[in-house]
Amino acid sequence: MLDWMLALQPYWYAGEQLIVLILSAIALGAVGLYGWNAGVQEQRTADASRSLRLHLMEITEIAAIARTWSNPGAEELNQLLKDLEEQFKYSDPVSDPAMYETEAVISQQISLLHDHVSLLLVLQDPPADWKKETETLTESIASTLQRRNRELAALK
Repeated sequence: MLDWMLALQPYWYAGEQLIVLILSAIALGAVGLYGWNAGVQEQRTADASRSLRLHLMEITEIAAIARTWSNPGAEELNQLLKDLEEQFKYSDPVSDPAMYETEAVISQQISLLHDHVSLLLVLQDPPADWKKETETLTESIASTLQRRNRELAALK
């Protein structure tokens, strides 16, 4: 079957082996390029979903802090935070560079919520309207998150 290769002149045989080597190098290069491209795409996806993961981690941290509050209204606070966490869980995980401003607003709002909850824990007697303030903050975050999701859907 391969007897014809043995019958070739040495230069022709070397040329044929060189062609096989070049084709193998091209195939290896194509596979390497495909792998590199897949890695870059995976990194882009990870970068795009990083902000939402960070927001969710912050909300989870706030909820953990709130669970340590020994106040009769602690259950309501925990429920508000749990609902907000659910909205983040079911939100579009992939972001877009055009959404930077909205993501920054969400970060600021979460920071305000964190400060608010931390302040509630420090105070011996929370203000009478703490529930309304907390609801307002969580609703504001939720509405900004919904706006973000609508804008992302429009970009796709």
